[in-house]
Amino acid sequence: MGKRKKLSNANYDDTDVRKHVIKFSREYLGVSVKQNPKQRKIDLIGRKKNPDVGIEVEKGGWKGDFWGCPAYCDLPQLGFSTVNIPIRKEKYWKEYNMFYRKLRYNPGWNKNIFVRTNSDFSHVIVIRPEVITDSEKMIYTTFQANNCDEPEDWMSFRREDVETYNLVEGKYKLEE
Repeated sequence: MGKRKKLSNANYDDTDVRKHVIKFSREYLGVSVKQNPKQRKIDLIGRKKNPDVGIEVEKGGWKGDFWGCPAYCDLPQLGFSTVNIPIRKEKYWKEYNMFYRKLRYNPGWNKNIFVRTNSDFSHVIVIRPEVITDSEKMIYTTFQANNCDEPEDWMSFRREDVETYNLVEGKYKLEE
């Protein structure tokens, strides 16, 4: 796997998407989370009722419907549309991970959720842990993302295996 190189104009500050997903997850996923103060860890962590739950969030650069934007949903060129998670984030869905040369148990591996939004938060895609950890639903792919100058490894998921929410009149509606 090649090293990921940011383009000079890329900005990875995800404070706004974290705040948005905190509210979204409480209202639509029934999960109360807060920002994780630790760097290089999952973005959002559960509160007292569900401390092992985590949410990894990403704000995409597309506008409108993700599935109508081939520059994003067709990047792996599989002949069908997918939503994609960088392989470097796979650790959030592994039961055990190496940490400082020691094998450590990951208590949230089967509870962690992935959420991706578009640039104005009018479109939200949710990938549940049971989908991410299902070897029949996850497809390993390699392609060059729009914001990178080298190919990278990914976990890709079909549209029918994820939840897509659209903002309609101030409320999110789950696509059928």
